Amino acid sequence: ISITCHLACSQDKNDIVGLEKYKSCCGTEPQVFSIYQNSVYVPNVFTPNGDGINDVFMPTAANISDSLITFGFFIIRDSTGQAMYYRELLEGNAESEAWDGMMRPNPANPNYCCLLPFEDGSFTYAFQFTYKTETGVETVYVEGKACLIRCGAEAAEFAEKTGCNFASQGVGGVYNASVSNGESACFR
Repeated sequence: ISITCHLACSQDKNDIVGLEKYKSCCGTEPQVFSIYQNSVYVPNVFTPNGDGINDVFMPTAANISDSLITFGFFIIRDSTGQAMYYRELLEGNAESEAWDGMMRPNPANPNYCCLLPFEDGSFTYAFQFTYKTETGVETVYVEGKACLIRCGAEAAEFAEKTGCNFASQGVGGVYNASVSNGESACFR
C-alpha cells in the first residue's frame, strides 16, 4: 500500500493543531458574581495584541473605587499547573496590574530574569475577592479556565464562535452580551 501526501496534508495537520489548541476556549457562561451590593465579572478570553481592546486578563468589579471590594492573590497557571503570573493584590481595576500574556510567576523575586510570552490557548486562574457588608467582611475564592488568543489566521474561527466573553463586554462587574467584543480586526 502506498500513501501519497501533498502539501495539503501538512496544511490540514496545522489546521488541526490550531483548532486543538483552542478546543476548550469559549462555550461556557461568563463568571459573574452578584454579592451584596457588588458585582464581579471574569472574562473567558483575551487578545493581548497591543490594540487597547481586551489586551489584559483580570476580573472587574462594581464599587471597587469605594473600597467595598478587593482582589487578592491573583494567579495564572498553564495547562501543566506551572505558575506563569502572580500578584498578591490587585489595586482597583488597574490594567497595569492585570495579566498581559507574559510569563512572570513572581515579579517580586529579584532572581527572576525573564519575561516570555505565553503560547496561546487555555490557562487556569485563581483569585480571591473580599467585600464589605453591613455586618463585616466576606471572602470568596474563585477558580476558572480561560484562553489567550493570538490575533492572526488561527484566530479567525473566533469571529463567529459563541460563548466567548471578553473584558470589553463587562463594565463595572456586569456582563453585557449585546456589547461588541471589538475584535473584528483581530479575527480576520
